[in-house]
Formats: sequence, C-alpha cells, structure tokens
Amino acid sequence: MSENEKNLPPRIYHQNDPDGILKLWKDLVAKISTEFRQAIIKYDQITDPDTAPIEFVDLMLAQLGSPFSDFPLTDIQKRKLVRLLIPMYNQKGLGKEKGIAKASKFLMGFDVEIIDPHAYPEDGWHVGASELGLSTYAGGRRLYCNILNWSEDFTVPDWIKTDLVVFPDETVGPTPWSRPADRLDMSAPGAEIYQEVTPFFTGDEDFAGSIFLKAKNPISIKAIIQSVDDPLDSSEAILNITTNWQRFTFQHKFFPVTGGNVRFILRTDDGIPDDLYAWGAELVRDDNINTPYAQTTNNAADGDRPGAWVFHFFIQTPQIIDEDEEALLRVIADFMKPAHTHYGIIQPVDPGFVDHWEVGVSEVGINTFVH
Repeated sequence: MSENEKNLPPRIYHQNDPDGILKLWKDLVAKISTEFRQAIIKYDQITDPDTAPIEFVDLMLAQLGSPFSDFPLTDIQKRKLVRLLIPMYNQKGLGKEKGIAKASKFLMGFDVEIIDPHAYPEDGWHVGASELGLSTYAGGRRLYCNILNWSEDFTVPDWIKTDLVVFPDETVGPTPWSRPADRLDMSAPGAEIYQEVTPFFTGDEDFAGSIFLKAKNPISIKAIIQSVDDPLDSSEAILNITTNWQRFTFQHKFFPVTGGNVRFILRTDDGIPDDLYAWGAELVRDDNINTPYAQTTNNAADGDRPGAWVFHFFIQTPQIIDEDEEALLRVIADFMKPAHTHYGIIQPVDPGFVDHWEVGVSEVGINTFVH
C-alpha cells in the first residue's frame, strides 16, 4: 500500500453512499456541533455580567459578597459592580490605589480625597523636609483605639446585665452616624450593665471612657471605671442625661500597684422610671477624655494587644452631602478601610469638623492636625 493510500479515508467512504448513511452521519455530527456551539454561546452570555439576565447578576453579587446590597442600584450599576468588586477587594486599605475613592466614584458619582497624614510624604508633614502650606496636615503617629467590644450593640453577652433588659435598635443613634441605638430598661433599683476588658495595663495608668446617651425625660445615672482586682480602685461620674443625644466622658487613673482587667459600668441605685437610650460606648488608654469616638461594632480583636493604637484618616468630599449620601459613604469606608482604623468625613465649610488645629486656640498634641 502506497503512502498516499494510507492517508485516504476508509474504502467504504469511496462509495456513492446509496443508502444515505454517510450523509446521516455528517448531519448528526453537524447538528451536535451546532448545538454544542450554541450551548457555549448561551453559557458565555449567562456568565457575562453585561449580557446575563439581571437575576443571574444578583446571584453573582451575592456570591461575591457585595457589601452594597442594602443600597438601591440600577441594573447597569449592578453589572458594572460585578466586574469591580474583585478589584475593590484588592484595593482595601489606604495605599496608592485607594479603594474608598474608587468605590465612592462608582457608587456616588463624585471623587473624594483620602487624607492620610501618616502614609506618604505628600500627604503628611515632615520636620526639616516639608513646607507649611494650605494643604499641610501635621499629626501624631497614632490615635486611640476603643478597647471595648460591641460598643454599639448592648444585647450581646459581652455586656453583662443585672436587672436590666435591652431592646435592640429602637431609635436612631446620634449624628453624624445615625445608626440604630438600643433602649435600656433600667427601672429596677440597682440595675447595671458593664463590660470587662483586658487592656494589659500594669497600674498607674490613665483610662478615659465615654458613651452617647439620651432619655425620654431628664434623668441621672452613674458611669464607673473600675479595677476588677481591686473594686476600690475606681472612679465614678454622675451623668445628667437629657432628651437629646450627648456624649458623656469620664476618666480614672489606676493605683500604681494595680493591674489586670478593667470594668466599664453603667449603674442606677434607685432605678430609672423612663426609657434610656445608649450607643457608642468607648474606653481608651489615655487621660484625654476628648478623643474622637472609635467604633467597635463587632467583636474584632484589636491585633495581638487589645488597646493598642490605631491610625486615623480623613475622607474629604468635594461638596456638601446629605444624610443618605453620608450613610452610603460610611458603608463604603467601613468596608474598604484598613482594620483597626477610624476616620472623619470633611465637607466643604463644615462647621461640625473639629479635628483640626487653630492658631491661638488649640494645643499641639497627639491629635493635632495643622492645615
């Protein structure tokens, strides 16, 4: 057999195919091939967020763990978000590719500026190297961390309760956060709620506490910072609560010989007849009772050393934003920011912004920002 004969189809294919078997076989192969190609095309359409039915896009977002599911998005935004979520995850933090700015641009339609006084020379001020100007921010290396767990949710077991009932999310919390706040029923005499934390202190250290409170009618309550090992090593403050949200602050310097765990306590001796609302408890290791509020909404560990310092940064908007826009911006920032950091939002001509330094008014310290 010659080499050319070896390469020819089987001899049966050289016939005229009077019974149409060869044609049938060719038609079947072509039909299967066409259906397979169509299936591939349909599969590509279903898995492509630009062409898939919107129900599949919603499923994609759910599988990707979209943190923006509580906000109304158009179908076009949903399709774009599928493609952007993974890059957004990769941009969490405050590096050169600032994910907060990119997510804000996509979801809110305008650019925000991330001001991180600690990260890069162009964002901060270096003694002997930088020149003071309109955009200069000079700040301490670190800011305070809230060492309490679940500071905005008093229903969890971390908060020990005696003769007290917590009704979750019964009102709106203080501005600018406006997150749900709990109602505390402390009508029983001796009602108490406290949290015990281990901040690794060795005595002779200052601690400052704070909490946002309001009531149906003006009332008073005790706030106490106390050593677990020596209950006499404590300080208590009487908080005169009104019908408006207020942030109450108090502090205690522990005895030199004391160490160990610390309790943050709210207590009433006679009972409170009216509703009491609470939000945003905080305990920091410092003698400054005016530190910015640092959120600990969940039971996240504070690194390997509870009470360690954390960094603070600012989000500056190009325009005044309304409450809904601020709520969305905070969702973006809470999701995209680095762990153990907190932030402030700066709006143009914002009279509520106080985290800055004014010549002749402010004192230079850890929390100082000069601009």
